[in-house]
Amino acid sequence: MKKTLRNLMLAGAAALLATGANAQTLTEVWKLTTGVPGLASGGEFRFASAKDGKIIVTDKANKKIMAIDENGMAEEAIFDLAEAIDTHYGKDVTYKDQNGADSVAHEVPGGATGITVDDAGNILVGTNFPNASSSTDLIIISSDLSKSYKLQLELPEGVAAGRIDQYGKIVGDMLSEEGAYLWLAINGQSAVAIIKIANGEQVADYCQASNPVSVSMNTSTLAQPMYFTVEEIDALMDENGDLTPSFWSRNRGNAQNIYGWNEDASEQTILKLTETDANGVTTAGAGAEGFATFKLQDVTYFAVPMSLDGKNRSGAFGVYDETGKLHAVYGNPEGVTVGMGQMGSVVAEPVDENSVNIYRFIPGVMAVKTTFSLPAPYDGPAELYIVGYNNQWDPANPTVIPMSETPGVYKATLKFDNSEFKFSENKGTWDEFNTKAMCIRDDQTVALAQPTGIWKYADTNCKTSVELGKEYEVEIDYENETITIKNLTGIEGVEVEENAEAVYYNLQGVKVANPANGAFIKVQGGKASKVLVK
Repeated sequence: MKKTLRNLMLAGAAALLATGANAQTLTEVWKLTTGVPGLASGGEFRFASAKDGKIIVTDKANKKIMAIDENGMAEEAIFDLAEAIDTHYGKDVTYKDQNGADSVAHEVPGGATGITVDDAGNILVGTNFPNASSSTDLIIISSDLSKSYKLQLELPEGVAAGRIDQYGKIVGDMLSEEGAYLWLAINGQSAVAIIKIANGEQVADYCQASNPVSVSMNTSTLAQPMYFTVEEIDALMDENGDLTPSFWSRNRGNAQNIYGWNEDASEQTILKLTETDANGVTTAGAGAEGFATFKLQDVTYFAVPMSLDGKNRSGAFGVYDETGKLHAVYGNPEGVTVGMGQMGSVVAEPVDENSVNIYRFIPGVMAVKTTFSLPAPYDGPAELYIVGYNNQWDPANPTVIPMSETPGVYKATLKFDNSEFKFSENKGTWDEFNTKAMCIRDDQTVALAQPTGIWKYADTNCKTSVELGKEYEVEIDYENETITIKNLTGIEGVEVEENAEAVYYNLQGVKVANPANGAFIKVQGGKASKVLVK
């Protein structure tokens, strides 16, 4: 049977829509479709975050934070919110009761549903849900779970307190001097509250209401970061003290769009998630809660719930980039009903600069951990050097073999006047050249059009069987450690467009759209050269 996108989604597979040997991967680590805590499982579980490789979720009824992994939900809470103040504060703390009056409390008031984690592993939990103070009365729990701190927010002008169900990703460390940023999407408001927290306290000068958003926020609206360092967000404040909007937002009432801002925040932009497969299965954002943003190799990605067979609220999710292109799909797990309840979360937990864990939690239905990864950027040399093929054996003035448009693959057209040659990453003295020289594996002779293995690093001469006095294309695949010498017959006389658009790479082989202030590899008209851009 031909595998369509629909087949893969129904089977619960992790489908990759990109092609090529260096394509990204989406891998299922574990999944649970039975025994998942829900709204009626001894507590009340709604939304989730992630910490230390596990899903963490608030038990609203019993005021606990629970952890979920491949073995299910742990019996013991990782933190007991009901005892948070007595155990960790050591003093009375004033909260607002449901009528807005001061109340000295010795436990967390009301239930908690919203939960999120900052870059340092500190947890933020809301209290007093679903009252208006659920947007202002919060608790910070230290990353080692040993301390908790009350966080009483003063919302910026233009945003009123109201019910808030869930929080997006926090950028930074809430308990550090540099601080962290949180974005609050509060029910019934037309603007998002941008909140900075440092040393466990609100930083008033960096807390503002955003420009009005395009869609009125409801209890499902979630705001996620557009930038991923505190330094970047701090720098958005202009000379008038206005902090540029720095977030994306989405709600299930307009779930096929994610709203952001252009560079100067003068206009809201819409990321439309609208890809459809040959069977008419829409892979756009579904009517379920949540989405996540993350950045890998300077590209922003979105993990978003997906529709299935024209129905909303499946367990599937897709990974899109900032142009709306769909890169990968996690299909609806077997046994999970399409059209189920709408609550739930999609959470991204960074692993390293090339990968991220993506979690999907739907209360009472499913809990899944996957990993989305990109191949590591090429970190080899910007160019290689060859001597001897032309009877010139000067390591200080070798012929350059430039990197092609494919990082790690080097190409040059060379006229062979000698059957022996030597190539290296270095030039200079023979000692320098030989330190990074390469040779043919097992002392083979490089045959025409046959990829031949190379060794790194050995300083013996290489041999070839090509006809001397003729030009050949030499291709060195540095990462796969092969060299291929190809006959130019059939392509001789092809005119190369010298004025073709230039493509730039940094010295690690990563393509750069707008090179500035540094050294780059310029590929144009079939030729590559090293250039300095100021």
